[in-house]
Amino acid sequence: MKQFIKLLILASMTFAGSAIAIPALQLGGDTADGWSYDTITETWVTEGDSVTFTAYANATSDQGGNGAFAWDQTVTMFAYIIVSAVPDLGMTDSFNVTLTGDDGGNILTLVTSGYGTPPLDDTNSLAPHGIFNTYFEIYQISFNDAITGIFDTQPGETGTGMGFLEVISLVINSSDAGVVGLHIDLFTISGSTAYSLCDLVGDPGCADNNLVNAFAPFSHDAEITIPEPATAALLGLGLIGFGLARRRKIK
Repeated sequence: MKQFIKLLILASMTFAGSAIAIPALQLGGDTADGWSYDTITETWVTEGDSVTFTAYANATSDQGGNGAFAWDQTVTMFAYIIVSAVPDLGMTDSFNVTLTGDDGGNILTLVTSGYGTPPLDDTNSLAPHGIFNTYFEIYQISFNDAITGIFDTQPGETGTGMGFLEVISLVINSSDAGVVGLHIDLFTISGSTAYSLCDLVGDPGCADNNLVNAFAPFSHDAEITIPEPATAALLGLGLIGFGLARRRKIK
């Protein structure tokens, strides 16, 4: 009996002293920039046509990370941001965006676009998100900043550790009528450190290099609601009316 109680005490001490592991990849929005966390969809959400968010990648245990690692190779730490149309309007190219990283204002590289569940090479990886099939675009980023302390971005979670982060700015240049928002995901691939040409054309010979190695779970993704044009138009009319009234008052 005493031995059993001793084991229980040791187990509780071990549990209390262990940190909760953070996801390999995750997205997060700063509440100061208008982001909030939707507890029903478990997604970071905001509204606007110009937003900023952060991508996080967990480090390996020997680097101070706490959880799964985002890559199977760490020479060049590429990752891929998926921007998807909400709702599904078919295979049409339904939006135009510009993504800019924090590396001296570099515009992110558009790797590929398509329709379905991205990436098309590994169609089951992002299916649980529930918005696919839809039109999507995939952009490449590189986690090349210094290692730093990161945390679990889902409210209520307490995991911390060392990792990498990249601040991304997204500007919506245009969108088709019917597109009410853009959904954002993040993933890395196994094998090679970046998409190759055969990945882009769907060559079966790339099968070992284009499978998803890690992706931000659905509880650590993000979504942008596009402001309604009618709202913007009403705001513009209101400002014009205000200007005319002020002009009359001056006269």
